[in-house]
Amino acid sequence: MVNLYPHQEAIIANIREAFRRGHKRVGVMSPTGSGKTELAMSMIDGAARKGKRCAFICDRVTLIEQTSRRFFAAGISHGVIQAQHENYHPWMQVQVCSIQTLAKRKVTDFDFVVVDEFHTQYKAHLELFKDLENVPFVGLSATPWSRGLGKHWQTLVTGPTTQELIDQDFLTPFVVYGPPIDLSSVRIRAGEFVKDELGAAVDKPKLVADIVTTWLKRGEDRQTICFATNIAHSKHIVSEFQRFGIAAAHVDAYDDTEDRRAILKAFDKGEIKIISSVDVLTKGFDSPNASCMIDALPTNSLIRHVQKVGRVVRRAEGKKNAIILDHAGNTERLGFVTDPVPTELCMGKKRETKKAERKEPLPKPCAVCDYMKPPKVHQCPQCGFAPEKQNEVEPQAGELVKAEIASKVTKTQWYQELLGYARAKGKKDGWAAHMYRDKFGTWPNGIEKTPKEPTEVVTKFIQHKNIRKAKSRAKTYSSVCKYCGSYTLVRAAGNGPHAARLDCGDCGKFQTWLPKDASVDGARG
Repeated sequence: MVNLYPHQEAIIANIREAFRRGHKRVGVMSPTGSGKTELAMSMIDGAARKGKRCAFICDRVTLIEQTSRRFFAAGISHGVIQAQHENYHPWMQVQVCSIQTLAKRKVTDFDFVVVDEFHTQYKAHLELFKDLENVPFVGLSATPWSRGLGKHWQTLVTGPTTQELIDQDFLTPFVVYGPPIDLSSVRIRAGEFVKDELGAAVDKPKLVADIVTTWLKRGEDRQTICFATNIAHSKHIVSEFQRFGIAAAHVDAYDDTEDRRAILKAFDKGEIKIISSVDVLTKGFDSPNASCMIDALPTNSLIRHVQKVGRVVRRAEGKKNAIILDHAGNTERLGFVTDPVPTELCMGKKRETKKAERKEPLPKPCAVCDYMKPPKVHQCPQCGFAPEKQNEVEPQAGELVKAEIASKVTKTQWYQELLGYARAKGKKDGWAAHMYRDKFGTWPNGIEKTPKEPTEVVTKFIQHKNIRKAKSRAKTYSSVCKYCGSYTLVRAAGNGPHAARLDCGDCGKFQTWLPKDASVDGARG
């Protein structure tokens, strides 16, 4: 028998209640790491003991292999229905199945079926529903929000939330850093970014290099999963990591199965530090030692966003938290995975929204350190920076007016303060417009050109942009700062023909003078 936690027992009790109410296809929503495979094993083991023939259905080879290992470890004997699998024993009572192979072989002699990742729905699933009209189905997913899912699944059982599992120590807490990204040139089609335009926007040498330098600064040398926009982008990221002497590898859907298995095994052992892909590792990939994620794949899909973060929040020995380096702007666009999510199956129609209904506030990056602050948090929990609050209401003479304090600088104020900074420094108004576009992704059209003195938050933003620009132009070295002790980027500066400064990229303190183009002991250039 499979031992279950209380939240898993509660889910099974709710599934049984749904069956008693006459439902035949019951979906289950429970976060990554909550033990959905254990749920399946417990239900299948119980049904098999009653003489029922059971199927666990997956849609990927990696998921089939992973599930089969888990079943054997739990003592559940089974066969595997997938291509020319070595464990093909169709007479056994329990089968782990590929949905594609089931459709080709027309295998339908089951009394109980569990569908893994049921938010991904194929025509073969619908045909199986027709062939097994009176057979109970259970669907498992952390993200059952696909459009039209409610047309084929009759009810949804909800398990604990991600935040509840973090509070109960089943999942690890996480921190998010959100370096800015400009997607203003990328169109949206059918609700998602156009792939070709997205690849062209993000697969640039400067942006790829920024991924590596950010990881060196923030990644703490952790086992890291990277999600890229396309195969070429993924390979460029891997190549840049390798240039810095960091063990990195790329996997994709076209890899030979044995080669991919070898890479994943080396990653689990720590022999490979960075593993990069596009969508191969988005769901079902289980490597609890992975505690850092590089997200370089912009998306408007909440399903894809939550599935990616789920790869690094599983608990493991010595794992204090997960670090998410969001180069895609997904957290700012879609929120934290601990935010409220839909709890009903979609019937295929757009959800009706009331005009007066306010959208939930989303996380925002700190203007100084890029740490993603929760909504309504004024002071950055990471670096302590707190933007000056602005009084947006001016009292009229002879009238008492309650002063409403804004929690952030408005877009109009941003542009006018950027104009004030530009004119004070002798820069053109176009410079202020470009800085505004870097911040908000659009031009300041229609905003009155009334320069104002910049507040600290705007000044810090400009300083931050200037530092990033200087670092991108300078030669960089990886070394330990002799003042702050962190393993950080140390950048070369100075204009002399024979010597250059070496400054710490974190604390900014001077390190030493060195000849131009010289190597540095203990540093990789």
